[in-house]
Amino acid sequence: MKPIVAYFDEHIHPSVVNAFREQRYKCILISKTRKYAGLDEREYIQHIRAEGAFFITGDAEFVKDVIRQKIKHAGIVLIPTGWEDDTMELAAAGMAGFVLGFIDREGRRSLYDKVFAIEDDGYHITVKGINKLEYSIDRLEIDLGL
Repeated sequence: MKPIVAYFDEHIHPSVVNAFREQRYKCILISKTRKYAGLDEREYIQHIRAEGAFFITGDAEFVKDVIRQKIKHAGIVLIPTGWEDDTMELAAAGMAGFVLGFIDREGRRSLYDKVFAIEDDGYHITVKGINKLEYSIDRLEIDLGL
């Protein structure tokens, strides 16, 4: 199976990258690339779409703009900012698994033009501007036996 490629915004905490890497994603840091480092996300989001890679960011304003302007992309994951490292790492690991499950069910291209977000109440997906809670924290606690 071809590896799932994810680009990570320059401000994403290393624990988030590790959470995805542990689930065998090919993780590329924007800050380490020659072609995208230092650029605004709007300047490369469609280029990484052409590569078939999705984008992980903590920039909620950028994500709002993408949704509002209907900018095409190969999938975006919005990671919260300001959370404790341990909580963020656990939530990111859950999201990495959630996205893999989504790909298994729907296919790799099913991520295109969808925004996956970790919010206080669980994991959300936004499709065509409509945000829906897909997996709640309450359900997660039941599934984990907490």
